Amino acid sequence: MQDVIIAYAGKYGTTEEIAGRIKAELTAIAEQSADRLRELQITCLPLRALSAQQVQHSRMLVLGGAIYAGRLPRALRSFCERHRTVLLSRAVGLFSTCLYQDEQARDQLISAYPPWLFAHAAATASLGGRLDLGRLSAVDRLLIKRFAEVHENLDRIDNQRISSFAGELFATLKRK
Repeated sequence: MQDVIIAYAGKYGTTEEIAGRIKAELTAIAEQSADRLRELQITCLPLRALSAQQVQHSRMLVLGGAIYAGRLPRALRSFCERHRTVLLSRAVGLFSTCLYQDEQARDQLISAYPPWLFAHAAATASLGGRLDLGRLSAVDRLLIKRFAEVHENLDRIDNQRISSFAGELFATLKRK
């Protein structure tokens, strides 16, 4: 049985980077622990690479996605619906990446995930985001500039919140 699986969906690499940071934080917390969780098995992978068998044999699933135009990627939304029964039988952590901060980010996080899953989640967090205009497709760059009125690169990854989220996940594992 795999202890923790962190699965993410995003377009430009920020969500992958943040998922990796969550894994690193969770690993560091576990290594400092004096109990059975010291050697926690943590897998971090793109949602598209996650198998049904891995989902079935995990203690905790941490799901994350980049929010574009107020929505999570379709693959993540579909995954949640397809695996509803399993998700409701496991400890679940949910995170999002976006450029909004504070209340706007929290509101997007709450509205992005299905209400049944958000209510079940042991830990939730909006972890910030990064925008590198040079990496965007021409269409996305045009939309960002026109509708979001963003004309320069932004880095709003919240390292403090990542650490806090990993701590919440670990505390959940300790209780189980």
